[in-house]
Amino acid sequence: MKGTATDGRVRVGPQTPWSNVGFETLARRHGITAYDAAYMDLAWRANLPLATSDGPLAQAALSEGIVVLGGKS
Repeated sequence: MKGTATDGRVRVGPQTPWSNVGFETLARRHGITAYDAAYMDLAWRANLPLATSDGPLAQAALSEGIVVLGGKS
């Protein structure tokens, strides 16, 4: 059973190929912050585009196959 944002339950997503890759490892690979890597991971897990105007984050996301909205390529 999945919860919604309004019912107070936390939804846990499935494990993914990135589940065992720490944000710091992903960040180091692309030269971005772990904070940015967390956003990139969230976009990938949710299968949603990443909206950013940060050039390095956009480039990292594109290189991982994530669609970027507003990013520099």
